[in-house]
Amino acid sequence: MGTAPPCRRGHAGICAIIEDMATVLPPENTTNPAYMRIHTTFGLIKTSLNQAETDADPGRQYKELQKLEQALRKRLHDLKAKKGIPEKMQSCLDELRDAINEALRQGIDLDFMIQGLEAMLAEPEPTLKEKMARTPQKLVSEKRVIEVLEELKETKAQKEKLNKENNDLALRLKMAEAEVARLKVIIASQRGDASEEDATHFPPTGIVDESGSFW
Repeated sequence: MGTAPPCRRGHAGICAIIEDMATVLPPENTTNPAYMRIHTTFGLIKTSLNQAETDADPGRQYKELQKLEQALRKRLHDLKAKKGIPEKMQSCLDELRDAINEALRQGIDLDFMIQGLEAMLAEPEPTLKEKMARTPQKLVSEKRVIEVLEELKETKAQKEKLNKENNDLALRLKMAEAEVARLKVIIASQRGDASEEDATHFPPTGIVDESGSFW
């Protein structure tokens, strides 16, 4: 019975997928232009992933990741290797594509990024056997992950505070507008009463009695 294919999702899952991909890329120290283009594209993928952690609009970086994954897939296929793309690389590409698509469908906001970084910090330390089996290069250090996580939480708190202040101001404005409208009605009503009262005390100008005198 075969092992079920991985299904890593979220920001932490995508980081882990890319770490795995780094272990099966073609040789970097080469003069082959095709290999160099592959490493350049992979470098852009890592850059976009890192920038998503500090971008005010992380979804923009994820859309760029989507394009870069397609570009990397094409560059690897263009090598036309006799054995084709290594099975692990193909699996990582497919998993990366699906994880990015799912993230974009669900929506990428501060909560999505915070959950991803917290998941990265919660990952158990690999065993010695796992370390010997694969030694992927971490995209970012744990210290940097903690720093970015705190920055994102602070940004979220600031946004929530601003939203609350804006809501309070909007409520006060509505209350002030309602009070102004109420006062206008009262003033208009008082003016109407005054006009009626004036009309009972002062006759119209130009009306005279039979003796020729004004009232």
